[in-house]
Amino acid sequence: MHPLLRAGRSLLFCLAVFGGVAAPGRGAAAQPAAAESRPGQVTGRAAWDENFVYFAFQVEDPSLAGTNTTPLSRPQEDDSVAVYLQVGEARPGAPNANTHAMIVSAAGGFVFLTGKDGALNPRTLFSIKYAVTLQGTLNRDGDRDQRYTVEMAIPWAAITPEGFKPEAGTTLGYNVVVRSRGGALTSLAEGVATEADVANPSKWTRLALGALAAVAPGGGVRLATRAGERPPLINGVLSADEWAEGGRYAFVSPERVPANIAPPSVPTPPTTAQVKLPPLPVGQPLGVERLLMARYVLGFQADPRRPTPFRGVRTREGRFLLTDQPANGAGPWFSADRPEWHARQLAEMRRVGIDVALTEVGGPDADVSFADEKALLVLVSALRQLAVEGVPTPQVALYLDTRGLVPAGAAKPDLGGDAGRGLLYRAVRRWFQIVPPEFRARVQLPARAGGLPAYPVFLSAASGLDGAGGGDWGEDLRRRFAADFGSDATILPVGGSDFSPGTAGIGAYVPLSKGGKGGGAVATFVVRPGYDDGAAPGGRQGTLTPRRNGATYAESWEAALAAKATWIIVDSWNDFQHGTELAASRQYGTRYADQTRIFALQFNGLQNRDIKWLAQNAPRRMRPGQVASVEVLLQNAGAATLRGADGTALSYRWLRGGKVVAEGPVRVPLASTLYPTQVGRVIVGLAAARPGEGAQLVPLEPGEYVARIDMTQIGEDKKPVWFGENGDTPLEIPVTIAADAPEDVSFQATTTLPLMQTGETYPVSVRLRWMGEETLSAEGARLTYQIFGRDAAEPLTSESVPIGQPLTPGQWVTVRVPLRLVDVGGSALAASFPEAQGGGLRLRWLLTRTQSTDPINGIYAERIALYPEDYEARVLPPAKVPESLDAGALVPMEITVVNRGTQKWSKDEMQVGYHWYFPDGVEAQWRSGVVTRIDREVEPGKSVKVSVPVRAPERDGAYVVAFDVTRGGDTWLSTLPVSRGGDLGLAYLRVTGGRLEFVDLEKLYDTDAVASENKPGDGNLDGKGATLPGESFPPDQFGVTASAGAFKRKNVPPPAYPSGYYADVSPTARLISFRYGPQTDGANNVVACKGQVVTVPRGRYTGLHLAVAATGGGDKPMPVVLRYKDNTTETVTRVAADWNRAPTNKEALAVVAHRKRTRDGDVGAACAVRHVIIPVSVGKELVSVTLPQDPVVKVFAVTLER
Repeated sequence: MHPLLRAGRSLLFCLAVFGGVAAPGRGAAAQPAAAESRPGQVTGRAAWDENFVYFAFQVEDPSLAGTNTTPLSRPQEDDSVAVYLQVGEARPGAPNANTHAMIVSAAGGFVFLTGKDGALNPRTLFSIKYAVTLQGTLNRDGDRDQRYTVEMAIPWAAITPEGFKPEAGTTLGYNVVVRSRGGALTSLAEGVATEADVANPSKWTRLALGALAAVAPGGGVRLATRAGERPPLINGVLSADEWAEGGRYAFVSPERVPANIAPPSVPTPPTTAQVKLPPLPVGQPLGVERLLMARYVLGFQADPRRPTPFRGVRTREGRFLLTDQPANGAGPWFSADRPEWHARQLAEMRRVGIDVALTEVGGPDADVSFADEKALLVLVSALRQLAVEGVPTPQVALYLDTRGLVPAGAAKPDLGGDAGRGLLYRAVRRWFQIVPPEFRARVQLPARAGGLPAYPVFLSAASGLDGAGGGDWGEDLRRRFAADFGSDATILPVGGSDFSPGTAGIGAYVPLSKGGKGGGAVATFVVRPGYDDGAAPGGRQGTLTPRRNGATYAESWEAALAAKATWIIVDSWNDFQHGTELAASRQYGTRYADQTRIFALQFNGLQNRDIKWLAQNAPRRMRPGQVASVEVLLQNAGAATLRGADGTALSYRWLRGGKVVAEGPVRVPLASTLYPTQVGRVIVGLAAARPGEGAQLVPLEPGEYVARIDMTQIGEDKKPVWFGENGDTPLEIPVTIAADAPEDVSFQATTTLPLMQTGETYPVSVRLRWMGEETLSAEGARLTYQIFGRDAAEPLTSESVPIGQPLTPGQWVTVRVPLRLVDVGGSALAASFPEAQGGGLRLRWLLTRTQSTDPINGIYAERIALYPEDYEARVLPPAKVPESLDAGALVPMEITVVNRGTQKWSKDEMQVGYHWYFPDGVEAQWRSGVVTRIDREVEPGKSVKVSVPVRAPERDGAYVVAFDVTRGGDTWLSTLPVSRGGDLGLAYLRVTGGRLEFVDLEKLYDTDAVASENKPGDGNLDGKGATLPGESFPPDQFGVTASAGAFKRKNVPPPAYPSGYYADVSPTARLISFRYGPQTDGANNVVACKGQVVTVPRGRYTGLHLAVAATGGGDKPMPVVLRYKDNTTETVTRVAADWNRAPTNKEALAVVAHRKRTRDGDVGAACAVRHVIIPVSVGKELVSVTLPQDPVVKVFAVTLER
């Protein structure tokens, strides 16, 4: 051993700052429990190996303070930890070359010191590792800070002679000093009380290197234990498996000396009375952007096993509430509680040209308000997922169901008083708190209306409100919004046609309930493909409007185009209850969505060059000469294709007093071709300057300006042609240019997941733009997040991270932050989510200068929900699915499963299984016949292939198999509330050769019972020319059962449909399926009973099942004769119910339509085919069935059950 180190060895440190947050993957669970500590306590640990000596300190600190964030700064001025080491046997009274110190600030700055000439001097050393984490927020004395943690690793090579090898028994001079900002300090060594004592190694204690299981030797000597196979990870997180207990000690930190640091402050929003807004002009067109909108219903949740209420699909008795039905079935996947449901629809809406999805919700005081809230959070999750993937989507706006603001039976809100106005505003505010600004639809108001961006807010009907006839409640709504969300944007209320035109603050009046032309300052028109509320809750209340094979929709659009409407609102994208949907359905496929795309081209393409401005993020205030990066989202709404290569470019001009005073120095060509209806994003540098001599730019004089952003093309004379000077409308943004414009920050977006697991750490990217006078250095600012209770004023937790990059004024940057869902004590936040009514949290993002606690003007707020667990899987269905399976067969299928949660799956922890559903989405069999364990670990984000043996059902028919992942065999991940999409892998197939025998009636068909829209007079079911509508009667022309190629091939029979198909859910009747006759025009498909003898395949059966209806105006007796092989017969009489009689809850239904078709058009009526069950003697072989002698009794299908 080197003589210098016989009695002592010196140490150094390494540093890696994680911005006050634990490193990803090293969550708060690794921190010591809060109960182990007390205010002021310091807990220290030490370890060593051949390369480093390690230290860790946890300092209980109720008010974190510090401004030194960089190397070689002065961390001793902050809340900080310092380690002092003296190498060798000597204990001098002043530092020498063998004296070293490492000081780390809670703010992340550090300095390394080495002795020289009796003093400790800074030394540049790059081999040190260190990390700092905070449980709390720097420089915010008003919040509830808990502690900070420092870890260090000092290489022996930096503090010891060449050839040194550490070994047990070596001792070092040692001290730890903890300082608080303001000057107070405390020391591990009891003899150190002042700063002069700190620099005197003779007053320090000693540190002994020991074995892994060693214990402290006593006598004031501290122990550094031998590190195990895995040395401590220097990440600022204390983990019990990294630090041995023998190297642990504690002492008390100094009391706080108040520092001259102001408490955090967030600007107090103005009161409603203080808000001054320009009123919306009355009787004058607003001149806003032309938009195509569609109502988007969120009230569907078809998974009864999820905690969110089952709603919108079936009644408690099992009757379907959907007049039309989605093409892929109404199973658990048909749910606003699933992101993939939204993702599919939003992408399709944008594809067909819809600009705005009007999200229909009620108020926060309604009976199932939390279900609406959860649906909105899941919608935001889907929008963020699609944004990351680069998939275009419509923007979203609020469509408030004013009849759903209060619980059933409660008095309607009275807008004549403050209570009623407050209730209405709370419903508006909740939507804006949940839906982030980057996804909200907005239009630019003209200067006379304030020149603000305005968010349209649709109010469904005045009938849901009292006192809505006039008054200023509309302006009051706008003032309340400005008080909460600021005056840089406003809302544009739009009322149903029954609102009074004299209401101040209402921008437009739209006939949302009946369609047609609206009024007000925005020219509107509501178009409908049809209307049928036959299955909707409450039964038929409106007037049936048949679709007439697309003619109704076409005529509605022609009227809208003729009216030159600025906004065209499609009644709905997905209101299957009222039959107004455009979304793909089993009745119409994608026909109406495809037609919408054509109509949208006509709506947008009225001129050759036309730009639709969808969104922009230009600043409202700039300094003279300042440049701001502005992202513009636009759509090619014209008939011509736009190409950058052809000279199409985006630029701007400055207007003052209505006159052009400057033109942008640069035109930004389109980066990619924009075909008609396509959406693109262009970034332009908006400079508050005008061209000067040569290439010089001269700052604009202070004043009020309008930035007119427009598209240009090179004309025939080689000069730019502005679209706005040729009939198009440019984008105009009022901008104040002032030398003393306040510095602020704009937040464009975050990638926060709305649904997360408490206690975990999630990576989040925050995009922001700094609008200050000078560039902020990478160390000059910190990004802070705060998490609040739903309505709390004080944060539950708050943390800050350095921005890590310079902030250039006007430029967008992305800051990456680990979002830790723990409280200031490091413990997981209490779970809070909408399903626990009143649950959910607010997340707020702020930017502060490092040396200040006051936030820079500008806040981004969003809503999140925290759950106890986040086990999430994406299940990809088999690449190859058999067209059919034999009943009861066991067939292996290969499934790909992706771990999309935050937890690593242990070996055998997860299993893959499946559930069976009927093609309409009703559950056929939940329990998986076989589950397959995942026999390996699966890290988050990784995938694994699993071969799953699938056991087919025993009964014939069409089915959906849904692959799912289970944890422990009881918890199926698809039923958990946290979902990021794709947690059910669906495959469609049919089962044959089972317990059902479908009797072939083809030779007996003598009546055409169905007619298509294309040929309404084709059939004659009742002898008076009335029939069932072909689009609602199986076999389906579109959807699940129509998509499988085998079902359409020659000599392959059509699929069998379960009894109650989209009608009801009878547990016993559902066991039976029926195969119906053809729907081809002119083809017969029903048997009128005239005593026909139906020969059946000989066999022993337990039951005879018939799909029947009477068509003579009343119920009819139906005697059926069963003949057996032994020539015995049995007559069984049942009742054939009239097809137009409304079904009762006790009747088993085979299939239902909600209108009947006549030669003169469709008529609203409940048209039902009942399921009649006749028992068969199982001890005999059945050979034939004789039908009744009554032609008004019609038989649609016959099935025998073995």
